[in-house]
Amino acid sequence: MERNSFIFYKGWREAIKDLPDDVRLEIYESIIEYATTGNLRGLKPMANIAFNFIKIDIDRDTEKYMSIVERNKSNGSKGGRPKSENPKEPKEPTKLTGLFGNPKEPTKPDNDNEYDNDYVDDNDSHLKKKETSPKGESKKDELSLFPEEKIDWGGLMDYFNSTFKGKLPAIKSIDAKRKKAIKARVAQYGKQAIFDVFQLVLDSPFLLGQNDKNWRCTFDWIFLPTKFTNILEGNYNGKRTDTAATRRESVSSLTDLAEELLQSSMSKEG
Repeated sequence: MERNSFIFYKGWREAIKDLPDDVRLEIYESIIEYATTGNLRGLKPMANIAFNFIKIDIDRDTEKYMSIVERNKSNGSKGGRPKSENPKEPKEPTKLTGLFGNPKEPTKPDNDNEYDNDYVDDNDSHLKKKETSPKGESKKDELSLFPEEKIDWGGLMDYFNSTFKGKLPAIKSIDAKRKKAIKARVAQYGKQAIFDVFQLVLDSPFLLGQNDKNWRCTFDWIFLPTKFTNILEGNYNGKRTDTAATRRESVSSLTDLAEELLQSSMSKEG
């Protein structure tokens, strides 16, 4: 079913703003075509990884849209909304009613923020799935927010390598261990968090090697549970500590400036 309009989230633009122009154009055109017609275009690896995350938002909104259409059709076939038994004395509802049924209490306002449902609290038991063996022994809890999430591993690798080219060590493959770590972070914080963390790393001189030990983070380091959380919370934003290296750099800059001024003064006197 074709649609004349759709919701475009600000987070999509933020996620792809640093990609090459031709890749961004490819993604924009794919968003429009898929959101309005449901047709999928053939995409290059780098564009495909970004679009796959965006596609989940589009599918969710399309499902809501179709639910409304079916609801309206059903009401129309029944002659419209049922009338109250006594129009002059309508019954006051005992609970709030929503478009898709009664919401759970307490109710939170919907502010159209695409990040609303991306965060998963580790203590939120309804988002964890506990399995038991035939003997009744508990197996390890697993986050199940996106159990069927499909990730283009090759596209993600290309996206990381192109984003941090010349800044961080490139990766040549995403093995089972890396896949497990990435899936865990997506399940915990949502798909958008991957792009957000990459951008925060890109904006952090400290993580890119500007520190007293010339240490740089790596792909595997980024996806460690505590490190990923710290980056996402902004603990490395623009971080450049007052280390011996930074102090030496400042002294060196001042020395160079002093020498330039001295040479300029001597040339004028001569």
